[in-house]
Amino acid sequence: MSSAEQPIETPRLLLISVTEAMLLAEKKGQGLGELLGAVVPSSWSPAFWDQKAIDYLHERVHRNPHYRGYGAATSC
Repeated sequence: MSSAEQPIETPRLLLISVTEAMLLAEKKGQGLGELLGAVVPSSWSPAFWDQKAIDYLHERVHRNPHYRGYGAATSC
């Protein structure tokens, strides 16, 4: 059985669970690439991944450290 935090990998995709550190890097607008070990293109971020969404998810993860893995975002 795998952990909810373990990456999901296919031949063309690596899906990882977000961490508080990643969200803090997004809030600051720097450091995400280093945390991911990836090049973040200048076209990042998607249309609906705005500061409000980042703040919402960061607050949720910060208040609920056990909240890890994958699932639908719902109110706490």
